[in-house]
Amino acid sequence: MSLPVLPVSSGAQVTQEVVDALVRHLEEKQPAWISALVASEKFPRDYAFYDTSNQIFAYVRDEAGKHVAVPENSVGQFDFLYELSRRARVAAGVGEAPVLGKPLRPGQELPNLPVDEATLRLGVTQSIFDSMIGRVYKTEPQLFHELAEHSRRNMPIWAAESRFRAHWEPLLPPELTLNALIKSRMMMECRKRLRAACGYA
Repeated sequence: MSLPVLPVSSGAQVTQEVVDALVRHLEEKQPAWISALVASEKFPRDYAFYDTSNQIFAYVRDEAGKHVAVPENSVGQFDFLYELSRRARVAAGVGEAPVLGKPLRPGQELPNLPVDEATLRLGVTQSIFDSMIGRVYKTEPQLFHELAEHSRRNMPIWAAESRFRAHWEPLLPPELTLNALIKSRMMMECRKRLRAACGYA
């Protein structure tokens, strides 16, 4: 399957030449992923899209560079994935997915929102979460900018979420048991603040 060629979005940290060549490489070497991506492009997006897009992201990050030029960092790699999705949506006959809100500004503070009751029931109090998110945001602001863009475009990247966990998990008080529910709630609380900071609910 050949995807339509579209101009790269304004402000993307990836060039037209890189996008075009990398799309052609995927069409030739990973046609099943291209077909799966087109089939999963709908509104709203669901797990089928998230699974396929994350497989493609991992391939671009880890393997594609052996054969074709790829963006050097995770921001450019995500921008490529976004451009690939735009083309897949045209091929699927659905409109472009809206980009919500405004980008997180450099140095912008995250709003101090109350944690949800479900988070409190796990033992993650307001003060625990505020302290953890504040420390990680101070040391890894670029990661939060990436997470904000993933959220604004409804394209979560699991590798970035794993990076987020790697930073906050060591800060979890020892009396709390790290489990899947806490991991999920921490990501949800982070996204809630990012949505508010970017101006959409």
